[in-house]
Amino acid sequence: GGGSSHAAPGVIEIQIQIPKEDPARSVLTEAQKLQLKLDAQRQQLQERKSRAMDLRARAAERRAARLTRNVIPITPSIWDRVKSGGMELRESLWKMLRWIEGNAVSLEQSAIGSVRNGWHSLIASGQTLAHSIASRFDVREQMTAMRTSMEKSLTKYSTALKNDNGRLVLAQLKITLLSPDGSPYTNAPVVLFSDPQSAVTDSNGTVIFQNVEVREHRLEIHTFKGDVQQRKISLTASAPASAVGKKGVVVSIPEVRIVVDETNTSPFGRLSPLFFALWSLGILAIGTGGGMYVMYRHFAQAKRRR
Repeated sequence: GGGSSHAAPGVIEIQIQIPKEDPARSVLTEAQKLQLKLDAQRQQLQERKSRAMDLRARAAERRAARLTRNVIPITPSIWDRVKSGGMELRESLWKMLRWIEGNAVSLEQSAIGSVRNGWHSLIASGQTLAHSIASRFDVREQMTAMRTSMEKSLTKYSTALKNDNGRLVLAQLKITLLSPDGSPYTNAPVVLFSDPQSAVTDSNGTVIFQNVEVREHRLEIHTFKGDVQQRKISLTASAPASAVGKKGVVVSIPEVRIVVDETNTSPFGRLSPLFFALWSLGILAIGTGGGMYVMYRHFAQAKRRR
């Protein structure tokens, strides 16, 4: 049998219990060998299907990229429209400047009021930001506890443990990836080091690596957002390799479960869109008020010179 424990933060440790020397149980039966062979062939077929789906998706993306490369040529008629639009914009700006000059006093009062209101909005937004950051850290602690509980493996599977010239080698290592909500993390590329083996998670979020040595390994998970997350998996045995015969033994070990966290690690990652809208409006109000005040001062000085 086997169990899992966490020796250090971020390291998934699996203890493999090797059964005591028993000729009746130490030798693999023909049915067990056939079952292991069928499982390996089934996994290879699933990997081929996943690679085929990935190739079709990449081909579709390349076709879409080629279609978007078509550039609409700028004809003389379009250029004339652009020039006429620029002339209209310039006239509109001159009208606005003349209107500002005629309403300088009221604009000064409006600018001062806008700056004052923008400052108050900025202070209120800062307080909201502080509360949001504090609540976000609370949520992150809850998510960490939830992820730890989901990573505790509940199911076990049987596989062969072999003695390969003094090295203990597992016939199969099963790993399941989960999303933070507990659903399977499907079609994700996964690479196991040090002897690199790559696989893609199936519809259950599961990958199976073949002939994995019993020692510490590094796992790379390529997420849908394009980043790479790493985990450490430590495989240990309850007995040395000499306790395992050349024909191997059948052991039962827990399935490794890993929760893939795609949330933004920045404390600003989950702030409400309404908060950002209010923050932007406050900055815009301050900038607009300051700009109008500067324009008013400019036209007032020009008017005094006349």
